[in-house]
Amino acid sequence: MKKLFLLSFFVLFSITLFAQTDTGIGVGWEQIRKKQHMKDSVRFEKAPTFAAGASITGVALKDTSLYESNIKLTLAALGSDIIAETVACNLTQATNASTDMADGTCVYQAIYIREADSITGVRVMMCEAGDVLGNNFNGAALYTYSAGVITQVAISANSEAFWEVANAESNIPFTKQAGNKRYYATPGLYYIGYLLNYDTQAAIPEIACITLTAAVATEYFAVTVASQTALGTPVTLSGCTGSTTGRWCALYK
Repeated sequence: MKKLFLLSFFVLFSITLFAQTDTGIGVGWEQIRKKQHMKDSVRFEKAPTFAAGASITGVALKDTSLYESNIKLTLAALGSDIIAETVACNLTQATNASTDMADGTCVYQAIYIREADSITGVRVMMCEAGDVLGNNFNGAALYTYSAGVITQVAISANSEAFWEVANAESNIPFTKQAGNKRYYATPGLYYIGYLLNYDTQAAIPEIACITLTAAVATEYFAVTVASQTALGTPVTLSGCTGSTTGRWCALYK
């Protein structure tokens, strides 16, 4: 009986000592406490990811230069209301070049929304102000994307004044959509479309841009359709012309 008591005491003492050891093979209470402390005080950041199947004609978004979350976070910290920028063309890239807007040419550009948000409208960076007598339609719209087809879900008013801004951002707000001027967008791939139309012009408006590679152009990140009087819907991207010009556009709150 005495031997059994001593054996039990020795076993209990060994277990207690082992549980308090930081260098033991197992995990003692002190190690558990330390691990819990680390969990509470250290924050791990996960790299941005895109939903499965988020691609344009088979090109996965994660394989393109879309990791612009740091730019967006910086803009937000500085007070910007930008929600998302066009694919493969952010504002810091498009500050040294511009391109003329073409009469009657619809421009459609991919944009990825990472988090659900309410959108007030489209923003473009005008480098040279236009001076035109507008006709037909002048404005911008937002499109959803599915299987190579984009469908309009929000559109602005018709006004050539959107293009009469020099060296500044031009806001193009949506008109009332289903009783609400703001469009609520869930995460996913969208397109921005815009169009200039005029009878006469004294100055052609210019928009900030970058040059895209030919490979990107063939994957419908930016496409155009000439000889249009209105923004189309639905639009089949394979019927559009791929563009190597990436115009900077954004969505804002």
